[in-house]
Amino acid sequence: MLLSRLVMICPTLADHGGHEFDYTSAVASASAADGVETITVTGKNAEDFSLPGRVEKTLPPYGYPPSPLARALTALRRFAAYLTLFRRHGAEDALFFVHSAPQNELPVMLFAWLCALRPGRLTLFLRHDIAETWAKSILIRLLAFAHNAGARYVSDSDSLIENLAPRLGCPIALLPIPALLPKDIERDAGITVCGYFGARRRQKGFALLPALATAAKKQDAQTRFVFQAYRHREDKVDVGLEAALSDLRKNDGIRLIEHVLDTENFGRELAACDIILIPYDSGFYGEATSGIFVMGVVARAVVVVTDGNWMARQAGRHALGRVVLMPNNPTPAQMEEALRAAFEKRRQPDAPGPAEKAWCESQTAKGIWKILSI
Repeated sequence: MLLSRLVMICPTLADHGGHEFDYTSAVASASAADGVETITVTGKNAEDFSLPGRVEKTLPPYGYPPSPLARALTALRRFAAYLTLFRRHGAEDALFFVHSAPQNELPVMLFAWLCALRPGRLTLFLRHDIAETWAKSILIRLLAFAHNAGARYVSDSDSLIENLAPRLGCPIALLPIPALLPKDIERDAGITVCGYFGARRRQKGFALLPALATAAKKQDAQTRFVFQAYRHREDKVDVGLEAALSDLRKNDGIRLIEHVLDTENFGRELAACDIILIPYDSGFYGEATSGIFVMGVVARAVVVVTDGNWMARQAGRHALGRVVLMPNNPTPAQMEEALRAAFEKRRQPDAPGPAEKAWCESQTAKGIWKILSI
C-alpha cells in the first residue's frame, strides 16, 4: 500500500539547530517531494521553526521528575498525548516515524500505539543498545510484542543491528545517514583547514582540541582551524572544557563558532575543511553513528577518528581510504602521529575504490525515505 501521510513524532525537538532538526528536515523534504502529506509533531515548548509540510506543537514538554510517583503521573500524561496523536492521524496509509526519542520514552509510545488499535504503521529508530538488565528486558519483550503487532524497527548502525536484532527476534532495517552538504565544495588548495563540529562535550573529545591543534601546527605552521564550540542546552558547565575553550581563544589561528549552525551553514563550514577531527571517546560512542563522519567522508576530507568505534569499523568494512585512525584517549605523541598521517593523505591523490564510492552515494535522505516507505 502506498503511503499518503508521514507523521514524525519528535518529543525532544526544541529548536532549529543540531542533528535532530537536520535529520527531521531531511526526511520531511524527501517525503514531501514524493507527494506525501508530511506532519512533524513536537513539544508545546518547541521554538517556532519551518519544516517541509506542517509542524504541530501538541506534546507535553519532554522531561521526567525524580520522584517515582511524579514520574508515573508524567508517563500517564504523555501516554494520553500519544494516544490522542495516534487516533487523530491514524489511517491505513499513514506512517508514524520516531527517530530521536529517548529510550525510556519508547515504552510509553508503544503502549499508546497498541491501545490505539494500531492505526497506520509505526517505525521506531533504535539508536542505542539496550542493556542486559531486568528493567530493560521488559523493553525488549515489549518491542518484540509490538513487532508481532506490526511495528517495524530501523537503525543506521550495522553493528548495533548485529547485536540487537537477535535479542529482539525480528529484523531491523539499515538506514543510510544523509550527508547534508552544499552542491559545490570549494577549498583553497594552498591552505590546510582543520575542523571540529558539534557541541563542546567531554565524550566528543573537545578537551583534546588544543593538543590536536598543536600537533597539526607541527605539520604545517600555516594551518587554519574552524572549531565549533557551543555548549549544548542540556549540559552543565564543565571546568575542564572551559579551560580548553580558553586555550583555544588565545590562538589567533583558530576561528571558534560558539553557537549552533543551521543546516546550510553547517554543511558549508564542514565542506570547506581539508581535515575533520572527530576524537570521540570510543567507550561512549562504541556503536553510535556520526553524521559528521559521513559528511566528512562524502565531502572527500581526510577524517581523523578514534579507533574501536562505529566510525573505525565503517572505514574497514567499506575501504574508506581517507580515514585516519587514532588510539582512544591518545597521548600527545599519538596525536602527532595521526596528524602526520592525515597531512600525508591530504597530499595524496583522492582515488576512492568501488566500495567507497557505493557507500558515499548511498548516504542520502532519499535513501532513507525509500526504505521507510516500503
